[in-house]
Amino acid sequence: MLSRASLPVQMQERLTIQEHRNSKENLSLIHIVNVVALLLAGLIVLLTAVARPYQLTFLFPVLVLLVVYRRYRTNPRVVAAFFGLSLGLLCWILACEHIVTVDNIFGSQISTRLALGLRLQSYVVDSLHTPTRAYIEPCCGDPLTWHYRPGSTYRKTFDCETCGDPYEIVADETGYLNRQSGLMQSREQIDLFLAGDSVMQGFGMPSVLEWVRTQIPLSMWNLSIAGYGARQKISALITYALPKQPKWLLVEFYAGNDLPEAIRDEACDSLGDVGCRYNAPILRRQLSEHPVYRTIFQLPTGVLTGFAEVSTENLTLATTRYLIDTLKVALKKRLMVSSDRSPTTGEDAHEIYHGNMLIPPGGLLEVREGQRLMYWKAGMEAIKKQYERLVADLESTAPKSTVILLYNPAPYEVYRGIWVEPYAIADQASAFLRDALRGFAYTHNWHYVDLTDPLRQEVQAQQVWLYGRYDRSHLSPQGTAIVASVLSRELLKVFSTGESLVPPSKRVSGGRRG
Repeated sequence: MLSRASLPVQMQERLTIQEHRNSKENLSLIHIVNVVALLLAGLIVLLTAVARPYQLTFLFPVLVLLVVYRRYRTNPRVVAAFFGLSLGLLCWILACEHIVTVDNIFGSQISTRLALGLRLQSYVVDSLHTPTRAYIEPCCGDPLTWHYRPGSTYRKTFDCETCGDPYEIVADETGYLNRQSGLMQSREQIDLFLAGDSVMQGFGMPSVLEWVRTQIPLSMWNLSIAGYGARQKISALITYALPKQPKWLLVEFYAGNDLPEAIRDEACDSLGDVGCRYNAPILRRQLSEHPVYRTIFQLPTGVLTGFAEVSTENLTLATTRYLIDTLKVALKKRLMVSSDRSPTTGEDAHEIYHGNMLIPPGGLLEVREGQRLMYWKAGMEAIKKQYERLVADLESTAPKSTVILLYNPAPYEVYRGIWVEPYAIADQASAFLRDALRGFAYTHNWHYVDLTDPLRQEVQAQQVWLYGRYDRSHLSPQGTAIVASVLSRELLKVFSTGESLVPPSKRVSGGRRG
């Protein structure tokens, strides 16, 4: 093999020129890769981090990097460093596009926390493999109602993932979390059905109804699932309870979030997909197109508002947005701590103690000035519309079940004036909701049971906290036992005397009751 030195001088010069050309072409290609990567990074930041005009400043670091690269692009070290950043961006995109695979390998649940469009939500549900997951599937002939897949495993630790041993239970034959699995199949009639949300389901522990079973000698079945609003509760009762000819139907209204849940459902009704309820950009769009809700909420407008919806259709953008939003929340919490703001007094009380009846759907939207009462009224009308479905179905059943409308207070209502300072707007919301529900119950010959005052008396006497240390909306084991005891006493009053069938308050809504 001939060495380069042994070649003629003219050929050596040609080889040198060719190598120089190749080197120049390779360097040009690297320049293109680096610049394209910087522009792509800027686009990702624009679509995932910028929601308001002032947040365009987030693009400033990208612009600085472009200027630095333009000035020092002849420096091999600078070029190599920027090429490394380009490779890092490529690895990030690959990881994001295969986030479900990452979850399956490492057992993480990142993909379940992303704000995704309906198409990608279906992809995640179909592709994510978690053996201990309680799989969700549609039920009750309603596209916005779901239950756990019968036989799948529910596994949850109360308060925080490291706070204790997880509670594990297999979903029963109806797709709920009853310990007496098989009761529905073995009994032609069941005395009482309860339809509620996560508070009545039991969040990382047995439900309230499991404790009530030990105190009231009736056959009972729980149709409660986390996330249920009025629509889902009524759909579950019509599907599973009415065929069993129950004597009692217990419909829970949870003051913490049933109002915004009803608005979510009505806004998403035309799409016919439950994923809309948990997709903030799509929910905003649906609300903006609704003839009533668009006048109640301060909905963002302009080009920047479309970025969030675009990010729901791409895994890279959705994952990046989730990371940035998580960082924003962490920074906000750090600033609150450093400013020594007390979350248990004044206007901050409802943020920590979940007087959520004040908060629009998902806490993502702002009620227009002077529209708060309209917000409450619109939400209550949506709830009554669902309750009317049960009224209509009961008309054609015999024997006719007796309905108990159960008002389950938010933590603020229980601890107002005890461990939480009064908050005027929360008091107005509480009074409005309680009066409206009592009036509906009286009009339709339903019983009305309000747990607010009995629970207040109980916690004041015992000086006990019903919820978790970190989870301040779901009941602790101690809280579950106390609520079950109070609920049992109130139900026994209804069963024996019917004393809760009383006329609604004649007071004007807006004051505080109790």
